Amino acid sequence: MEMPDRRRVLQSTGAGALALISGCSAFANSSPPEAIISGVYVTNHHEEPHTVHLLIFDQESEEPMEPVYFRSKTFGANDPDAKFQVGGGLFEGLPTEPSNYHVEIRLDGREWDTVDVSYYDNLPDRINIGITIGYTFKETGPPAWKVTVSEPKDETTDTDT
Repeated sequence: MEMPDRRRVLQSTGAGALALISGCSAFANSSPPEAIISGVYVTNHHEEPHTVHLLIFDQESEEPMEPVYFRSKTFGANDPDAKFQVGGGLFEGLPTEPSNYHVEIRLDGREWDTVDVSYYDNLPDRINIGITIGYTFKETGPPAWKVTVSEPKDETTDTDT
């Protein structure tokens, strides 16, 4: 095997260093996405009540691992005899400032699920986080659950009569 000459080593090392430096400056100019969490809502299709634990961290704060919001709330069961009516509700008192939030959600005693706004491309200024418990009215065992992130609908109303 032939050893590369000194000139070839210096050229490749210089090109690699330049690529690293230019990559770092590109990251320094990009800021993480920020949004206001307009609402966190829970829809419970299951026939039993469930407790949802919600932790919100502000990754831009001086203490990014200290939660800026923590609540546990039990949401009522779905009544299968009431058509088009499900259990659920809203979390209140959410942070009102835009920031780079990291959200942890836990259903009952299960594993924590993560919503990190920095993962989303083209993040809107305001987001809603929805938690759906159960997909059918008659589930056996622990219910399925999912977390969704969406842009809030326009909440303007026409009051002219």
